[in-house]
Amino acid sequence: MKKAILFSQQKKPVGKRGFTLIELLIVIILIGILTSIAIASLHGYTKRQTLSQAAKDMETNLRATRNRSISGLDGLLWGVHLTAGAVSYEIFSTNDTFAYSFGQIEMSEELPSQVTVSSVSPNDGGVVNVVFNRLNGEVRVCDNGGSPLSSPSLEIHLRHAGVSGDHRVWVESGGKIYESQ
Repeated sequence: MKKAILFSQQKKPVGKRGFTLIELLIVIILIGILTSIAIASLHGYTKRQTLSQAAKDMETNLRATRNRSISGLDGLLWGVHLTAGAVSYEIFSTNDTFAYSFGQIEMSEELPSQVTVSSVSPNDGGVVNVVFNRLNGEVRVCDNGGSPLSSPSLEIHLRHAGVSGDHRVWVESGGKIYESQ
């Protein structure tokens, strides 16, 4: 009997301590959960950045088009043709009629994957042209025939399929161009 008591009162050697299998499994599961949350957040961040960059690229292209018109490049007016629901937009040149239908497409810009022009305002059947005045860069928002639409300014909405909300690119009548969320 004395031996049994002595055996149970003995302490485990210090070098033999460790983690149990349950503790290791819990740590591995927690790492897996945190990793999946991080990946989902990164994926959403990437989509939002793609949308933001598409809006900034459109703003840059609108400004470049405005500068072409002001500089009188080739003696033509320059504009951008936008269609709601499209995944691209065209930069075109035209004579003094402001008409896209009589112009020539100089460049077609593709939007990033899953990014679309969700709407344009004012809306003329979802098709709008913004043409910049050669003398001062002021804007004329018109239909394909060159007829002015109801508003002298333009609001372009860009949307990414995997992101709630949209980014807007504004073109004011005086020629000011900027983007916002």
